[in-house]
Amino acid sequence: MTKASIDRNVGGEDTKLQKWLPLVRSRANAFREKGVEADDLVQEGLIGLLSAIRSYDESRGASFETFAYVCITNRMKSAVSLAVKRTEMVSLDENQESPDIKADPQEIVLSDDVAERWLEAAVKKLSVLEAKVLRLYLSGHSYRQIAGAVNASEKTVDNALCRAKNKLRDVKF
Repeated sequence: MTKASIDRNVGGEDTKLQKWLPLVRSRANAFREKGVEADDLVQEGLIGLLSAIRSYDESRGASFETFAYVCITNRMKSAVSLAVKRTEMVSLDENQESPDIKADPQEIVLSDDVAERWLEAAVKKLSVLEAKVLRLYLSGHSYRQIAGAVNASEKTVDNALCRAKNKLRDVKF
């Protein structure tokens, strides 16, 4: 492609962008209440429109308007979806307790002692198989590895873990 044909092509893109800008704004208004700034939606829509302009193939049977509508809408849906995921991640981070850097070492030791007592009480509620399967599972072994170690099927391992989890929910010390 020569520089002149590239310049003509870019000029054609600018004309099409201007022509279809009202469609982009219309679609942005439809997504406005979804937690994304209107300007950001228009920008995403313009990227979708540019993609439509560059990849439209009239031999495929769809009108350019239909194709552009789909490209613009999909791009905006992706932006909204990403914004929602980011918002959820931030809210999850805010809900997590931050580690207390000034924690008293004695409190840490006491919390370790509490965990040990809970574990002792928990193991007493489990069968030998459940305790062994849980110990192997917690140390990072796969179901297949655990099944080999306890000479049982993977389904038996899964059932033992489920029973152990259910019993551990009720453990008090």
